[in-house]
Amino acid sequence: MPAPTGLIQQLDQFLHKNPLLPRQSRILVACSGGADSVALLHLLAAINRSDYWQWKLVIGHVNHNLRPTESRLDEALVRHTAGKLDIPLAIRRLRWREKSRNPRRKVTVQNAAAPADRPVSENRARIARLAALESMARQRRCSVLVMAHHADDQAETVLLRLLRGAGAGGLRGIRSSRRMGADGSLRLVRPLLGWPRRALREWLSAQDIQWREDSSNQSTRFLRNRIRIELLPLLEQYQPGIRNVLHLLAANQRQLHMMLGHTCRRVLQKAIIIRKDTEWRLHADALRRCPAAAATLALRQAIVAVGGRAGSISGASLMEAQQAIRNQVQPIRRQFSGRVELEVRHGVIRIFRGQKTKLKNRGKPASRRALKAKRGPINRRRAKGKR
Repeated sequence: MPAPTGLIQQLDQFLHKNPLLPRQSRILVACSGGADSVALLHLLAAINRSDYWQWKLVIGHVNHNLRPTESRLDEALVRHTAGKLDIPLAIRRLRWREKSRNPRRKVTVQNAAAPADRPVSENRARIARLAALESMARQRRCSVLVMAHHADDQAETVLLRLLRGAGAGGLRGIRSSRRMGADGSLRLVRPLLGWPRRALREWLSAQDIQWREDSSNQSTRFLRNRIRIELLPLLEQYQPGIRNVLHLLAANQRQLHMMLGHTCRRVLQKAIIIRKDTEWRLHADALRRCPAAAATLALRQAIVAVGGRAGSISGASLMEAQQAIRNQVQPIRRQFSGRVELEVRHGVIRIFRGQKTKLKNRGKPASRRALKAKRGPINRRRAKGKR
């Protein structure tokens, strides 16, 4: 086989230097049918033709059923690609129901399109997609899930989190590798973060490889799309090469967050009084004496450990609680996502999962039978008294 050239060679060399995809691994390659994931699939298949890697590739496609006609065409293209490359294919079709009050409710995997009058949010679709891909990877005994996030996705993510007031953890951007699931046995890998969207599309065009365009990517209903379509081109006028600037910001924040992590671990070793699944207790003095950023990170870790949702914890609320602790304001009581509460009293920080409140009747009128059963014994006693 001739030596690979161009983008194939670049990715091959990158994977040799960065051991993201171990040899002889079973790998689920997420493919939506869009340009980025189709490019990733073809690149990995081309690299795997050598005798070195010996990967066992499986294609994973999630049919969101959000655009019925387009979704069927996306699935058909992925099926055709899988047959052409002779790679096994796994497909999941998502069923969407009316949004539940429970934010942790899982989306069942069926074939039912989302109602047009109740569009599914971008975040909800992302969570459902990741859950479906993780399920497919485990069923196919894959140890690695590969996704096609690229350099432009990285820049958009950093800018999006900057607008939302993220700290060092959020401004790290998209990580190239992380563990998934409770046991951490599945690894999510993104090997294309160093290549821009344009390079991937140019390579596909040069190889005469087809892909599908997602019409929802042009909808300005989603904030991420508005950042890509409107904000980034505007910022490019003020700062040419803004994407590279955002990449550098993310790299610096990754190093800063790593340093904070080391400091945070030392702080928690001194601060922890009690550590349970539903409650942590910390010495307030230990957090007062450490750097403010490390104290904030320690609070975040404790909140997540007892059930707080990491993506819903406001950086501003964390900083406010940390400053109140530092200023020795007592008592302090704050509420966070996942029914997690933070309380400071007598120099002890208590972070615990609160009880779920039960709403009586939930505002619905009681049925006649229920009212009759409730009044029955009273009426009988009254009748007996009259006699």
